[in-house]
Amino acid sequence: MSVLTALMYCISTVYMGLSLYVNMIGFVDERGILDVEMTILDRSGTSVGWVEDCLQLVNCIIGDAIVCWRTWVLYGRDWCILIFPVSCIIGSIVSAFGFCVSLAKLGPVENFYTGGTFLWFLVFGACTFTPNFYSVVMISLKARALRKANIHILGRSKSWSALLIIIHQ
Repeated sequence: MSVLTALMYCISTVYMGLSLYVNMIGFVDERGILDVEMTILDRSGTSVGWVEDCLQLVNCIIGDAIVCWRTWVLYGRDWCILIFPVSCIIGSIVSAFGFCVSLAKLGPVENFYTGGTFLWFLVFGACTFTPNFYSVVMISLKARALRKANIHILGRSKSWSALLIIIHQ
């Protein structure tokens, strides 16, 4: 878990560094604010932008896997709880790959929101939202069940549910 967290921080740091680099080129070198010419901020098909977007997708997939892992742990390592979210994460991986390939094929002046690129990104968004929503619902149901089971110990305070779910696992 610590390795994945450190990896996510490293990916985020590289992503932010690339974003700053792109903004420096666009605003300082190419004078993006003053000129009406197309700058790096307007071009979709740059290699820096491609790496930036692919890193973002990898980071999202790792985060989804961590959330699903936590749900699996809360449900006593029952493999049945992972069937749906893992299939969504596999869909995320496939759509992220399709998005990266589609993005690599974009020309320097093509719009990001046209063609297959937008469709791949839309599918990725749906595939990454679904396991997160599923995990939140499952964790909430677990917290509610634990709260109902231990209402005589905890009393009526709602903040004890969060503490109980942390202590439980």
